[in-house]
Amino acid sequence: MHDITSSSTRDCFAAATACITELVARVPDSGWDDPALGVWNVRDLVGHTGRALSTIEAYLDKEPTGDALDGPVAYFVATRALLADADAVARRGRIAGAALGEDPVAAITDLALRVTGLVDVTADGALVTSPVASSHSSTTCPPAPSS
Repeated sequence: MHDITSSSTRDCFAAATACITELVARVPDSGWDDPALGVWNVRDLVGHTGRALSTIEAYLDKEPTGDALDGPVAYFVATRALLADADAVARRGRIAGAALGEDPVAAITDLALRVTGLVDVTADGALVTSPVASSHSSTTCPPAPSS
C-alpha cells in the first residue's frame, strides 16, 4: 500500500485540483444557472465538487479522535451508511453552490489553494477525523493502485 502523502499522490491530488479550478474558470457568467446533473444546476454541481475540497480542509483542521478504522473498506462502509441520502447530498450541493457567492471562480480557486497547501504539509499517514470516524489519511483517500 502506498501512503497518500507520497510525492506522486500529492502531485496527482494537485493536478486533479488544478483541473477542477480550470474547468470552473470556463463557466461563462451566464452559465451558472444552466442545468447540469440531476437536480443540480451548474452552480450547485460546482458547490458539490467544492465540498470534496472543503471536507478535506475540515477533516485536516480537526484534532484526531478515537481509534482509526481498519482500512479503506471499513471507511467506505461507515461513510456509505451515514452519508448516502441522495436528497441530503443534493441539498448540501445546493447550499454549497449558494455559498460560493458572487464570484464562484474565485471561491473555488481560493479553496483549492488552501486545501492543496494543507495536503502538502500533512504528515504521511496522519490520523484524520471525519464525521464517521478517524482513519489514516491513506485510508480516507487511498491512492489508485500503481500499474
